[in-house]
Amino acid sequence: MTRITGPATQSFREERSSRTFTIDALYDKKTGQHVIRWTDVLQVCKGASYVSSNGKLVPFLTDEDLENLIPLRIAYQQDTIFDVVFAATAHIMDISSYNTTAVDGTAHIQATTHQISNLSIASDDPFKALVVLGSDTADLTPRAQVSFMAYSQLYKSFLAAVKAGQQTQVVEIKSAMDVHFDRLQQEMDRNHNLLVQLRDLQQKIDDQQQEMLNMQRQTLNHLAVIQNRLQAILTRTTSCTSTLSHDSSSSSRNPNAVGT
Repeated sequence: MTRITGPATQSFREERSSRTFTIDALYDKKTGQHVIRWTDVLQVCKGASYVSSNGKLVPFLTDEDLENLIPLRIAYQQDTIFDVVFAATAHIMDISSYNTTAVDGTAHIQATTHQISNLSIASDDPFKALVVLGSDTADLTPRAQVSFMAYSQLYKSFLAAVKAGQQTQVVEIKSAMDVHFDRLQQEMDRNHNLLVQLRDLQQKIDDQQQEMLNMQRQTLNHLAVIQNRLQAILTRTTSCTSTLSHDSSSSSRNPNAVGT
């Protein structure tokens, strides 16, 4: 671990605007290291969902029972710029329509526009269940409340990553969600309402992830077909151009060939 001898500041970059800023790191007696409080990040970036580094989720620090420390905090990393990700700024993957016509005008390829935002995976319905369920969190133990809040926040990020087709982010966030889901298991055994709704939500999340994978496969297959057709057109066009060039060359060498 790098020894910090002076004031420590963590660099951040907003994913949606590329704006950079710094936050002072605080020395945490519980962990014996410098940390950045999540509330400090939210003060600068209202609506932030999570922080990532090199495309990987930066987790909150936990205690010996793997429970998030309260207040929420992340570890300081020297000479590193953390990316602040916002659920509301997910980029929708869009494959624009193709309309390619060959030289002779007979070959026409058209691929319909495909937007993940039109699919069921972009629905916010599962989150509505979390909102409703959130009204009952007062009945949960303090530890379960922390996991529930983290699970809810991660779900927003999960949905944004699914919409954007960011498979690496989806896997990372889903893994973190599974950890909190397991932590809620004991509370679910006591609270039947929590058990039913969270298991239903977990199934919907699994379905969303699978649908995104299926859609990505369909997209790749669709693009492969288009590429093959374009290659066929290019080959035919090249062949026709070569033939015309050869005929023109032959005519120029033998001007009396026509009508003899």
